[in-house]
Amino acid sequence: MSTRRLVYAGRLIARGVEPLAACEVALVRPITDDRDMRDALEGAVSAGGLASGSNALAREADPLLESLRC
Repeated sequence: MSTRRLVYAGRLIARGVEPLAACEVALVRPITDDRDMRDALEGAVSAGGLASGSNALAREADPLLESLRC
């Protein structure tokens, strides 16, 4: 996991994106497009104690993440 990805997640959260959705978009989706792997990683993020979110929120955060790329 790169520090840059953690910064992206933090910026999304600071802009009002739900923490779980921000982590899914910034940390999970860039790693793999394999559905089973994504499910496992999303489970790990959820187990981290973040508020529950939804894939709809993650989709809304995608454009924000793109705008934050350096």
